[in-house]
Amino acid sequence: MTIYEIKIEMMKANIKQYEVAEKLGYSETVFSKKLRKGLSKEELEKVLMIIKDAKGSVKNGEN
Repeated sequence: MTIYEIKIEMMKANIKQYEVAEKLGYSETVFSKKLRKGLSKEELEKVLMIIKDAKGSVKNGEN
């Protein structure tokens, strides 16, 4: 998955990059660098789970 695709999914889920970074335990700067250089498989899975959870929150009106 490309950075562009990840950012599109974040926009669809109405979650900001800094929010994903916080949930991962990273600063926004570190997360941005990781996105540019490429996420490990485990990191990508975690990011996608955070996005999926955020989408569920939006659908349930929790956001």
